[in-house]
Amino acid sequence: MAKLYYLPEPYPDELIGSILVRAGRHLGHPIKRMHQLLGGTPKSHWALLFQNQLHPIAAALAMPAEELLFRHTPFPYVTAFLSPEQTLRLATYYCHFPQLKASALSQSATTGGAIARYCEECIEDDHRKFGEDYWHRRHNLPFVTRCWKHGSLLKMTDRRRVGVAVTGLPHEQQGTTVVPVFEEYIHSLLEPISIELLDSTFRQPPEAWQSGYRNISMQRDFPQQGNLLSAIALCAGFVAFYGKAQLKRAGLDVPDRPNPWPVSLLRLNETSNVSAKHILMQAYLKFAPVPDAVATTPPGPQPLNCQQKDAVFARAIRKRVSMLATGTRITVTQLLSQLEILQPVRHHRNALPLTAAAIAEFRQTEFSERQAGRRPRKKYLSSKKS
Repeated sequence: MAKLYYLPEPYPDELIGSILVRAGRHLGHPIKRMHQLLGGTPKSHWALLFQNQLHPIAAALAMPAEELLFRHTPFPYVTAFLSPEQTLRLATYYCHFPQLKASALSQSATTGGAIARYCEECIEDDHRKFGEDYWHRRHNLPFVTRCWKHGSLLKMTDRRRVGVAVTGLPHEQQGTTVVPVFEEYIHSLLEPISIELLDSTFRQPPEAWQSGYRNISMQRDFPQQGNLLSAIALCAGFVAFYGKAQLKRAGLDVPDRPNPWPVSLLRLNETSNVSAKHILMQAYLKFAPVPDAVATTPPGPQPLNCQQKDAVFARAIRKRVSMLATGTRITVTQLLSQLEILQPVRHHRNALPLTAAAIAEFRQTEFSERQAGRRPRKKYLSSKKS
């Protein structure tokens, strides 16, 4: 395998994939040949944000691998909400263990926007200053739609791949203007936060972020349920502020189910280190109006029309049992859970005689998994007597 001795000096804020595109142009090598020189698998494109073979690239640049990682990839953005120890450990592994793939880092770096972007005015500036243009980190962060320097809407490539990949420099692209996911006002709140994370060295444990978010919510008098924040009100306000369809387009859908991800950012032992999620939460807590209180049903047994539901539950149980495949063994709890009637039956069992009879019939079938402390099935007793 040939050894690569030359790579061009990186420009300020240049992405690692951009360095490699320029290197191929300077050396006169096609992209597949450059991959081979770096000891990688031949490919027809360059991943723009991260590279799996970081150490040989750093060696060819005469630069420490850690410096290349922190200055020419979105690594500081990706790790902004990890603890200091986690950030250092991940950086060490990625710089010195080539078997650690960059796919997970790339996925986190593209949540909220996964198409290569560039600024036409920056292309002109770069040509005047350097004689060539390049791909900028600050143009390729989630939620960034405008150039931080010129304020103009960015252009995006019309080529979609897994992750963000390129074959040429920005001036060679036939791009289209970026279409913002959120309202322009929302993007004006999110973009500075994304960009600031590239230069931030501040790190703290996940629980510190959670505590901080809860404190801000309490200071702003967000609705409470008992002595705690109302998760339902917070999540409803969050979705109303950003828009449900817009969140889904950004790859950050908030499903209508218990414990959605915005709530997990405020709860101990339930967090996420995806930077895009934290950025949305920070902007929401700082700029969104205080959400309205949401009426909730207190915990415990819920009202139930037992006379009406008794026959419905019994029919559902018998129908479900009739559909079980031969050899299936399930418990009563599993059966009722599959039918989504476990809680009402558990809380109102004495008022549901038809349901109780259907359950008793099920226990005598071959499908009933005998539970510890319960009587064996009738079929089992019959075989013992014979």
